[in-house]
Amino acid sequence: MTEYRNRALHDAFLSYAKIALAFVSRSLDEGGEVPTLREPAWTDRENALIRQEGAKPLWIIVIHRLDKLLSGSVEYQECTRLLREDPTIAEQLNTLVGSTYMQITLTPEDILTRFITEVLDIKGGSVFEENLVNERYSLIENALYSDEIITDALAPLLGLVLKADKIPLSEGFAIERLTLDEIVSCVRFGLVRTGPSENVIFNPPRYAVKVPLSDPKVIGPIDTSDEASKSFKRFDEAAERITEVVHALRLFKPGLCFLSGVVRRSTNWLMSGTVTAGGASLFHSPWFAEYRLENAELGGFKQFWDQLQSPEVKRRGFLDVAIKRFGYAAERQLPEDQIIDLMIASEALFLCDLSEDQFRGELRFRNALRAGFFIGQTINERREIFRLMKKAYDARSLIVHGGKPELPAGFGSFSEFVSKIQEYVRAALHKAIVLASNPSAPKYLVDWDELVFKKSLESDEKM
Repeated sequence: MTEYRNRALHDAFLSYAKIALAFVSRSLDEGGEVPTLREPAWTDRENALIRQEGAKPLWIIVIHRLDKLLSGSVEYQECTRLLREDPTIAEQLNTLVGSTYMQITLTPEDILTRFITEVLDIKGGSVFEENLVNERYSLIENALYSDEIITDALAPLLGLVLKADKIPLSEGFAIERLTLDEIVSCVRFGLVRTGPSENVIFNPPRYAVKVPLSDPKVIGPIDTSDEASKSFKRFDEAAERITEVVHALRLFKPGLCFLSGVVRRSTNWLMSGTVTAGGASLFHSPWFAEYRLENAELGGFKQFWDQLQSPEVKRRGFLDVAIKRFGYAAERQLPEDQIIDLMIASEALFLCDLSEDQFRGELRFRNALRAGFFIGQTINERREIFRLMKKAYDARSLIVHGGKPELPAGFGSFSEFVSKIQEYVRAALHKAIVLASNPSAPKYLVDWDELVFKKSLESDEKM
């Protein structure tokens, strides 16, 4: 048997639901009509969402039409009495209640009207179903007894393709499949583009990073400046964590995955329907983005994420810079802009042990040499990495000073060359993260002189 905080109130709500739905059914049988509102509705067609005109029943009008009959019933009066006599619920009635970003005024009449209206909306008519009534009551009771207002920050990931419904991450948040209702919320706030027609969305986002946020419940008028500041801080921290997930995906393997913004939806019954959003740049076309993560790769990604969150990785600022810059490169439209971020990431990793002015004249050489010996496994691989990383350094320098870089030999386009540099930097960061996750690793992970000379000697001995 389900445990309720107020069993008497639950039983009263159950009895009221039976009589209220019976009154509605009788009214319709006697010729009463349900007014409708013409509004668009989205239908899921696998690779696209289609918007069509629909008719939404306005059950709230039917309830108001039966107001005297309903409020005069013994069941209705018992519910209102128990609501007012419950000390926890009573202090929330006829006053403002909610969170720092939104409050409403509750009355027993409002609670009962909404309760029955939701049952009618879900069933599409006056059908009594005890499980549904119990579910709706539980949401109401939990909301009224809770000391906090929980919201979900949803960050749609354009292009992400999974077969699993959820990838749990640390600290209570996860990558999860979006419901149709959640996707529509993202569309409503402009976080998802329609296609050539405003009634079609091709390749809509199917997954999002979901972060639960908790704000204290506020009862009555208050000075919200301090609490609002704390709420904004919690949201900013969540946004930072969301960005970390996107960076991790991009670093884990190649693919196009973009963040389009954040929708914040309340999961508390008091504030359900409350949605706020923050936008993001949508320069990239979502219709052609694809980042496919197979089931066999999920364990590897989770392990990779855990390594990124380890204290040993977090405390090394140069790794943080390198990882962020690698992620930022994917946001750039032009390969000339991408190479700048990639080379900042490369220098953060390979030149982290040098002071600002030390060896300034030979940074190009050191960056390329260290990259070659850190990534390459053979003499030819190291030589090729060394050559291309020098070309990348020169290209970055020309671009930031208004010049136009030459295309290195062996590449058909500058984008192709940038992709190769991205491959090198990704491989280097993967290796660095593994090294950093070892608590006994040195501060800069590698004794670069030892690495270069040791591998050089090994190569000489093989020759």
